[in-house]
Amino acid sequence: MSAKSLVITLYFLLCTGCVCADNSQNFQVSAIIDACLDEISEEVIPCEGVGYLPYYTVSPNTPLEAIENDVNGYVVMEFTVDEQGIPKEIIVVESEPEGVFDKAAIDALSQFRYNPPIVNNQPHAVRGVLYKVEFNQRADQK
Repeated sequence: MSAKSLVITLYFLLCTGCVCADNSQNFQVSAIIDACLDEISEEVIPCEGVGYLPYYTVSPNTPLEAIENDVNGYVVMEFTVDEQGIPKEIIVVESEPEGVFDKAAIDALSQFRYNPPIVNNQPHAVRGVLYKVEFNQRADQK
């Protein structure tokens, strides 16, 4: 685990009250975190498998050809959530069938909104976020 990841982990544990039962200890941990954050120049927080979920989503528009041919599938995308909570730099890391649903998934994901983490009273971007969109014709028709 990198130093920055450790600091971010400690910060979130501190915020949720999971670090120390004694408030004086929490203050010391908080001071250490603040000092470490001052040393970290990178302003993008890596997403390390944490369930980082959007607060606003849009259903994708299934391609007409997929509907007509009753094709099901999925698209897994990786992206960065910027300081305003907007997905950027979206890339497809896996899709099945390949290329069929990619555009529809990217178009939908680009409209999602996230709450960026706040560190030192500043919103920070989060990179390496993964999201899977599933296209299931039978489920969509119910």
